[in-house]
Amino acid sequence: MKTDYLRLLYNLSDHCAQFKREIVRHFFTLTNGQTIDFQSNELYCFTPQYRDFLEPIVRSVEICDLLGIAALEVHKPRLMEFAHKLGDPESVRKRQNFESYVTQIADTFSKVRSTLIESVNSLNGNEIDRLNEAIHCFLEGCYFSTVAMSVTAIEFRILEWMKRITPDGSSKLEELTLGQLVGRILQDEAYRERLPKKYHPLLGLCNEYRVFSVHAKSEMINKRVASSILNLSMEFLFDKSLMTKSAP
Repeated sequence: MKTDYLRLLYNLSDHCAQFKREIVRHFFTLTNGQTIDFQSNELYCFTPQYRDFLEPIVRSVEICDLLGIAALEVHKPRLMEFAHKLGDPESVRKRQNFESYVTQIADTFSKVRSTLIESVNSLNGNEIDRLNEAIHCFLEGCYFSTVAMSVTAIEFRILEWMKRITPDGSSKLEELTLGQLVGRILQDEAYRERLPKKYHPLLGLCNEYRVFSVHAKSEMINKRVASSILNLSMEFLFDKSLMTKSAP
């Protein structure tokens, strides 16, 4: 099943609340309704029910710094520590520890929920689908695919942005490859003057690595490169001045 990682980020506090509620009910509550403080089965955190809740949390924490939200970037190391402890049998045998780790993750994401919603909802469905696939590929270690899908999201954005600027030539733009679109943007004053200069080299770089990622060349795409292209793509896509709704 496909995971909507971007929307999962702003729903993570609700996910954590359900996680805590269900695990306490199933593993820290006796048949008479009394809650206990210690789980004698140290491996309960490896049960499918537990892992189904934990996995989305771990993955959300791993990608939480991609959206450029300072609070998540600053707290990511601490969030990673809590996520790791939630998967450690010794760390979560005490109910108090389990609840504390989940609550602290939930509280951190809850504080930036409105910012996360605004950021994600600024993208259109096509861009969200492509970025979700790029994120999934990155988390799975598929770095060639990460680059290809990241840049595909950029391609969709720049095509729509260019069509807003020159609507009369929309049909011709549809026929161009990404490389041709980038070349047109950087050479045609109608586009070049409207695109922030910091993105001129970015588009060229992303297109170059996209070529490496989809053609049989000797260039390798490692995690560092894939992470860089994914981050640059996110930087481009979350720039409000380039949103197709507000493109000149």
